[in-house]
Amino acid sequence: MDLCGQVGSLHRPAPMELPDALRTHFGFDQFRPGQESVIRALLAGESALALFPTGAGKSLCYQLPAVLLEGTALVISPLIALMKDQVDALRARGISAARLDSSLSAQETQRVNAELRDGTLKRSTFRSYMSPLRREVERLLEAGSQCGVSKTEGACQEIMKRREALWTFVQVEGVEPTNNAAERALRPGVQRRKISFGTQSEEGSRFVESMMTVVATLKQQQRNVLAYLTAAHEAALRGEAPPSLLPAGEMESQAAA
Repeated sequence: MDLCGQVGSLHRPAPMELPDALRTHFGFDQFRPGQESVIRALLAGESALALFPTGAGKSLCYQLPAVLLEGTALVISPLIALMKDQVDALRARGISAARLDSSLSAQETQRVNAELRDGTLKRSTFRSYMSPLRREVERLLEAGSQCGVSKTEGACQEIMKRREALWTFVQVEGVEPTNNAAERALRPGVQRRKISFGTQSEEGSRFVESMMTVVATLKQQQRNVLAYLTAAHEAALRGEAPPSLLPAGEMESQAAA
């Protein structure tokens, strides 16, 4: 998913300004066949269906309107490599753009989500984009709950019981639209459990939980795990409290309070 943001305070262009905008923002002297008519339709607030062969310039049809119109353009794409290339090319031209996909780290995902919270993508626009997706997801869940495969039916039925909760992130500001960060933090623990023989006691289970929590927390803050554990052991030998796991900014806020 590409998030192509607004640049400056550009207004809706008059027809004769399009070639200048094309040259200024993308460095092209003229449009390829079909591009200009699609772009003019979008700038006029109309819908457009564009079927172009590979390499014919489809991306410009939404990128140029995204630059010229107010607000944020949301582009859905199944190709991660293509998204990365397009976002990198837009940024190289000074155009605000970001992407959300499974190849991003937890920190990168959080940064893009922060742009959503900060208004790079308006909440009202986000809701409007999510409405058709919600209908389609619920249609598929309904179909899955009656598909004839007991395991799939059971899973879909359980999800449907909580259908309203699925879309909390759309309606409630401040709720992250993805839990990828949490899933990635938990994934090492899941993998270790699969390849190990587990723990031999309740205390051992609690120790593993604590250590994995410490490691995941430190990694999210980009802190050195070995340095923290060394400092914690040294503090224990001196009879002192271990170093805090809170981010530096929160520790300073608590100290000031």
